[in-house]
Amino acid sequence: MSDSSTVSYREVLRHREYRGIVLSQAVSEIGDQIARLALALVVLDRTGSAFGAAAAFAVSFLPMFLGSAVLGPLADRLSRRSVMLVADAARAALIAFFALVAVATTPLWLMFLLLFFAELFTPAFDAARTATIPDVLDDPAECAAGFGLSRTVSLASQVVGLVVGGAVIGTLGARLGLIVDALTFVVSFLILVVMVRHRPAELMGGASLRSLVRDASAGLGQLSTDPARRSLLMLALASALAVVAPEALALAYARDMNAPDVAGAALVACVVGGAAVGSVLVSRRRPGRQIELLLPLSFGCGLVLLLAAPAPPIYVVMVLWLVSGLFQAFLVPCMAFMTLLTPGEQRGRIAGLSASAWAAATVVAFLVSGAAADLTSPAFSVVLCAGISLVLLLLATRRWPGRELRRRVSRLSGGGDGAMIARDRADGHVVDDDLPEVDDRSITEALRDVDASGVMKR
Repeated sequence: MSDSSTVSYREVLRHREYRGIVLSQAVSEIGDQIARLALALVVLDRTGSAFGAAAAFAVSFLPMFLGSAVLGPLADRLSRRSVMLVADAARAALIAFFALVAVATTPLWLMFLLLFFAELFTPAFDAARTATIPDVLDDPAECAAGFGLSRTVSLASQVVGLVVGGAVIGTLGARLGLIVDALTFVVSFLILVVMVRHRPAELMGGASLRSLVRDASAGLGQLSTDPARRSLLMLALASALAVVAPEALALAYARDMNAPDVAGAALVACVVGGAAVGSVLVSRRRPGRQIELLLPLSFGCGLVLLLAAPAPPIYVVMVLWLVSGLFQAFLVPCMAFMTLLTPGEQRGRIAGLSASAWAAATVVAFLVSGAAADLTSPAFSVVLCAGISLVLLLLATRRWPGRELRRRVSRLSGGGDGAMIARDRADGHVVDDDLPEVDDRSITEALRDVDASGVMKR
């Protein structure tokens, strides 16, 4: 499929395995959001601290930071389907236990610890799911659209989780909300069993702690020597404060304006809902156009938040956060091309490292925004975080490899962006056609090198 083609979501959803992957993702992420919302509201009610509520959200990302770089390579060394199934089963059991012990007298530190252990299995699951999508969608344009739909589903699941979580927690209580979360992992497990087929591991030799650490170290070296993939990751990390602060402070923001908790949930829904719509719009553009949109959207995400500096009414804030969420769509091509520009046997380690880095940035953003809100106000903290993020973006994009990204993406899609390269030449820019590929051969050639089982060989 050429780069100029527009891939519809109907085209990617015709793949049964891909439907299974996104369906299991949606079910489990709705449950996750219920658990996180329950813990955040419990902490806010007990302490009245914006930092405490933000920390409740941050603890769910901490295992991603600690475990993604090491556990991500499991997706290369073990069957990716098996990794996802074991992770779902373990999370279902741990969250069910969490629900049993989560009573009114349970210390907050113990609730934080239990959620932390449950989330430890998420890094391996996410790395396996991310690495499986290119196995299922072996056309580059379809794969990019598939990643876009996956992110859209993730964001929509957060909105649904907030609505359902508010209803469940308000009527049934936090414990039953956690039981609902445990059941979602059981449903996800069954969906994967029925709809996703087994594939052998990409790398031989099984998994050991030494091999996982070695894979993570090798992945770090690969990222550090590849300006294209490194720049995509740095762009995402630099934007973390602007992306995270509105969600981290939404509940405290609403209470600070004497609005009900439902207004705080609505603020979060505006951000993630806007991001879901933006993801749909951006992921359906041709890959070359997505690369062109990276910088405008990433800067726009923070600039819009600065307009909230005069402390407008909450309904105006909702509109601003909705627009900021729309601009978060630049994360779609960041995620898609980080994976597509990586050889198949290395996707798990790169996905794990990227997830670990993003989780670290997310945890820092939650804590920084929460601490700033306690020292000043939630409204000021959001504006401050947006300003810091814009400065970091300026530093991260000083040597933006735009032409190299366009060239590499053009090769992914069979040369459909050749006109962009021709324009670079016409403008007097040097375009080096001899730059080495990420893989030993172009990914378009590798996509044709598929064995009978459908696993790509690299």
